[in-house]
Amino acid sequence: MSKRYLYFKTLLIYLAIIFLVFAVFLLIDMEFEEVSLEGFESNEIPRYALILLGVLVAPLIETFFFQFLMYKLADKFFRMMNKKIIFFVSAGLFALTHYYSWFFMLYAFAGGLLFIFYYHKLKIQFGTLYAFAGLFIIHSLFNLILFALDPVFERILV
Repeated sequence: MSKRYLYFKTLLIYLAIIFLVFAVFLLIDMEFEEVSLEGFESNEIPRYALILLGVLVAPLIETFFFQFLMYKLADKFFRMMNKKIIFFVSAGLFALTHYYSWFFMLYAFAGGLLFIFYYHKLKIQFGTLYAFAGLFIIHSLFNLILFALDPVFERILV
């Protein structure tokens, strides 16, 4: 089995797990109705700009700050300590940047934990560049599908 095949197989598995977490949150009947999207009216910001920001720019910036940089800091300063602390700090900061509602923050925290964990696993198995690229791809695909499926964003995309 080639390394490239294993890499893409791993990415697909991680993406599937993230969607399972999303499905669990929806199954417990906590909806995103309370999410406030003030300032995101379709006449204020063009649809293509919102999609570009949500699918490319935000995942790139978030992957850099909340996975790459946090992991680098953990590597440098917590070399002998358990890195689980930095995983929770990373997930907490990631959640704070997604403050649309308490529920969405809880969901973002769970996603942030998965993202930093996946970054860690990908980095160990494939190296930093593949970890960054892989997590960026997973995050971007997830946001793209979320934009397409989530009724909260319906008024933005229509």
